[in-house]
Amino acid sequence: MNAPRRRSSRRSWRRTSQRKRSSSTTSTIPDQEERESAPPGFRSSHQGAAAPISPRKESPMPASRKLPFVLLVVALVGAGGVLWYAIQDLTGEARIAHAAPNSPSNGQPALHDLIDKGDLGAIKAALAAGADVDQVLDDPTSSRRGMTPLMLACWNGKPDAVQALLDAKANVATRARDGATALFWAAGWGNPGIVKSLLDAGAPVDARRDDGLTPLMIACARGEVANVEALLAAGADANARNKWGQSALQLAVQSGEASKIHLLLAKGVNVNATADDGQTAIGYACSQGSADVLDVLIAAKGDVNVADRDGMTPLMRAADAGDERKVASLLKAGANVKAVDQQGRDAAAWAKLRDDDASKSVLRLLAEHESKK
Repeated sequence: MNAPRRRSSRRSWRRTSQRKRSSSTTSTIPDQEERESAPPGFRSSHQGAAAPISPRKESPMPASRKLPFVLLVVALVGAGGVLWYAIQDLTGEARIAHAAPNSPSNGQPALHDLIDKGDLGAIKAALAAGADVDQVLDDPTSSRRGMTPLMLACWNGKPDAVQALLDAKANVATRARDGATALFWAAGWGNPGIVKSLLDAGAPVDARRDDGLTPLMIACARGEVANVEALLAAGADANARNKWGQSALQLAVQSGEASKIHLLLAKGVNVNATADDGQTAIGYACSQGSADVLDVLIAAKGDVNVADRDGMTPLMRAADAGDERKVASLLKAGANVKAVDQQGRDAAAWAKLRDDDASKSVLRLLAEHESKK
């Protein structure tokens, strides 16, 4: 009885052992598909020695890549939404401009508002829909009252908008409340491209504001050097005077840019012309301009001893400003140290009124100059 039981037990043991080996073989040897899909460095070299495999195949994408993929999808969806809203906003401006091109927007005509925003597409849409290209801003509370869209585009320095308005036949000779045309804003706040576009469209180069200022004077006082050059090339009058008797040269001095002075002198302007207050360009240079500008004027044979209507000479103005370099340039050019104004003050007296370190330097220069005589 015992022997059969042992054989049965032995056979049971063999079956159990075979099942274990079979189970072990199944769990360690990859199938053909896994061997072919595994990276080269991880494929089995022989049966029974295989790369680790994932026990489960729930997704064709590795688990480690699921999160970045989800984040990428979310980012793309978000970017698409932002782009959609941006397009709606841009096209919305164009739709509004097309639907009501002459209606007020933000307290001003729609075309003015679009120019402020710089939306060229909407500007063109408004013009195509019949916007009044010469409509005047008539808000009594606005500092820009009387400006046309063209003037505003020039003031904002937007050449593309200017060209679009010119293509729509904007009037280049329209005058604002103070008599300024679009060329004034282009000369002082625009760039040479805008100035040239207006001149090519027939803008009057020597138009005058009510105070007698011309586009050239504005460009000399505050515009780009290239604007001065463009206006002079177009034949602007370099000797014109404003209501105070000032010329473009005297206004250019106040900008402190010597290159503007050179351009005007090359046109033959009178370096010693006086304004209504009696000052020459050198007088203005001593109180407001730069030392470089003063040197250019002196080199152009400017008179350093012309007194204004109050008797002040350029040397007195330089001493009053406490500018040691200007004082030195004037003394070298022959300025009269002993000249006095209508109140009896000479250059030294004007320097003493400052009572600071700058005045001490000026007084020392004046004293040294006198001691050399």
